[in-house]
Amino acid sequence: MGPSAAIAAHGKYFLYPTINGFMYAAVADNPEGPFKLATGKDTFYLPYTPATLLKPGDGKPPHGIDAEIFVDDDKQAYVYWQLRKATKLHADMVTVDTAITIIKTPHTVYSEGPIFLSERVFIIIYIRWAALKNTSMLM
Repeated sequence: MGPSAAIAAHGKYFLYPTINGFMYAAVADNPEGPFKLATGKDTFYLPYTPATLLKPGDGKPPHGIDAEIFVDDDKQAYVYWQLRKATKLHADMVTVDTAITIIKTPHTVYSEGPIFLSERVFIIIYIRWAALKNTSMLM
């Protein structure tokens, strides 16, 4: 299981782990768990199960890793993941909008690792794997 993000919403706790290269939404009543898949059967098999956060499209599997969830001041949740992709997360915290945006940066190499802070401005930091000492900030 890869890194994941957890968030409290609607009296529940949501966790977004990456398993076998695919993102899932899990839910629990307590932050300590136990967590179970938020949709579908609570099982995993290769290559992926129908419970993935992203859904297959155009004959392509729903690859995605390292979900980071951000909830804006207006309570709109967003999910950000590999290769600077972003979309809205619906109020149920397990359904994503089909309109996916790729955040443009001056870097063309692989980058990931979104970190979000809110001080009236979104700050997004991406780490370039090719040179970990270099980072880019978008404001």
